[in-house]
Amino acid sequence: MRGLIVLFGLMGCSGTTVYLADRCDLNFARPVPSEGAPGSTIVLEGGPATRSWDTIVTLNGTPAESVSVERENCGECETCRNSEGCNSCDDCDACDLLCTQTCEEVLSFVVPTVEAGTVDLIITNSHGSSSKIPFEVLADSSPGDTGPDSGAP
Repeated sequence: MRGLIVLFGLMGCSGTTVYLADRCDLNFARPVPSEGAPGSTIVLEGGPATRSWDTIVTLNGTPAESVSVERENCGECETCRNSEGCNSCDDCDACDLLCTQTCEEVLSFVVPTVEAGTVDLIITNSHGSSSKIPFEVLADSSPGDTGPDSGAP
């Protein structure tokens, strides 16, 4: 009996905590438009998307502004995935067609002030991260610039 207590004690105190979560690659289409100056609003479709509060968009490591996530007509897809035992990251043959035809996941953000040129756009949420998406940041054209001086007083 004493041996069982020691064995149980060793099993229960491993000191290792394991957290299980759905982790997957996020797949978003090329941004529309595929270029923009700081302050421009950019839209991407794809997923799996979550909510605005847990979604971060970065351009060369600089967080984007005003990130918004819209998920429309996804209830029937989510019900199917739940009934089939599929999570958001799984391929779910029984629901794939339904989800593709009905669920629309759209992410938008405002381009932050970063140096002009091609940058790496990365989207991260509680499911995981996207691959680097090339995005062209245009030179900032400040609204205070009225063009060349005409020489008039």
